[in-house]
Amino acid sequence: MGIKNIINSEIREFITESLNKNIINNNFTTALSEDGDVVANIVNSELNSDNCVLEENILTEGLSNILYHFTYIPQLQKILKVNKFATSSNLGSNADQLKDKGKYFLFSTQRTKCMSGYGSHHGNVAIVLDGRKLNYNFKGFATDYWNWSKKRSDYSNVENYNYALQSGENEDRIVTNKPYIDNANQYIIEIHILINPDQVKKESLAEIILLCKNFNINIFFYLDDNSFKLQNKLKAVDPNSFNLESKEVSAYSEKEGERDLYYAKGFFRTIAPVIIAGNDNDGYNKERELIEELLKSMLEKGGELDQHENIMQDINEKVKRLSSSWGWSNDEYRSIQAGIDNHRGDPNPYFRKLLKMLINDMKKWGVSNLKEYFNKKF
Repeated sequence: MGIKNIINSEIREFITESLNKNIINNNFTTALSEDGDVVANIVNSELNSDNCVLEENILTEGLSNILYHFTYIPQLQKILKVNKFATSSNLGSNADQLKDKGKYFLFSTQRTKCMSGYGSHHGNVAIVLDGRKLNYNFKGFATDYWNWSKKRSDYSNVENYNYALQSGENEDRIVTNKPYIDNANQYIIEIHILINPDQVKKESLAEIILLCKNFNINIFFYLDDNSFKLQNKLKAVDPNSFNLESKEVSAYSEKEGERDLYYAKGFFRTIAPVIIAGNDNDGYNKERELIEELLKSMLEKGGELDQHENIMQDINEKVKRLSSSWGWSNDEYRSIQAGIDNHRGDPNPYFRKLLKMLINDMKKWGVSNLKEYFNKKF
């Protein structure tokens, strides 16, 4: 092929239009992330042999080859059932928005097992992920999960200061504009679970085992915390010893649907007015129309369509208040910021649809964060 180029931010069009075309014609493979950036691992491995030079300031970031995501058994069960990872919204956190390079959702993993980092405090499930595959489709970078200060003067003793320094790159953060990472099974290498046989629901374990079998994912169970944290497979226990009954994967339960509907009505009353306000155009408001349709669909599915008018009335009254008083809207900004942050990882599908609508409206108003959005709108 004989191509020799320096790939940098000024020639992204060349990457996607010219370079990619030449590579394909010569039986090479290039993977593009959701933003069209050439993924570092693929480019390095496929193009270095043809003397293409990669500029360091563009392709130094990336995810570790092996990653760990920590969660709990009910969340794991749902991840496997829907085959999706729910990403977390950063709209409620100014620090995360500054860190996340213009993206609105994040997914936390770490490069070490759960003896350290956020994994030492989060969850009895460790999902081992293929960072190389994630690198092909998403942006990611190392960061400090806790955002701890690195100034010695901020710590009363050396031990705490050293711990803060060591935590600096424990988290490998994936950033995206998508509320889910689809096809989760493609990225899962194996799963490790710490259980208490007297407390865990046997039906949940049986379903998780069946789902993993369907996806061809290896799963390991542990009875002691240390073996789990080290992922010492020699100390893993046979799940057959739990006297589990074989079963089929259950459908989405009525209780799950009822819970989603209950919380979603609150999300509509909180988030929808902010989206609708300020978007009237000669008496027509596209955002209001879309929200009414989504609300109606949700209530109809849950058998509560009779509540549609009352909820829309609450929403429209708040729209009027938002449009008439900046001081009141400033209070509302703090309220919605806290609300989103409190539910940042909530997989509720209606919450996530509303967040996507909020993000689309932020883009429409030409802003990159929630504070700018409120200031410009109101």
